[in-house]
Amino acid sequence: MLAPPARRAADRRRQAEKRKRRRNGIRCYSLPLSDRCVENLIVRLILAGRLTETQALQPPQVNRALADLLEEMGRG
Repeated sequence: MLAPPARRAADRRRQAEKRKRRRNGIRCYSLPLSDRCVENLIVRLILAGRLTETQALQPPQVNRALADLLEEMGRG
């Protein structure tokens, strides 16, 4: 059975975004981290001025700050 047209359109957009990221050399990784680890990383990001306390409550903001930090560290 086929998915509804809106679902297929969303799937196509998601796949197009994934292909675009890969063409640009960007991959998404899933990292298993304990809650304690993430909490400590968030505190460090706040203390370093990379994240506000309000942003720390928003998972997309935390993901972006962590990605930025890892990018910076990976550039050496």
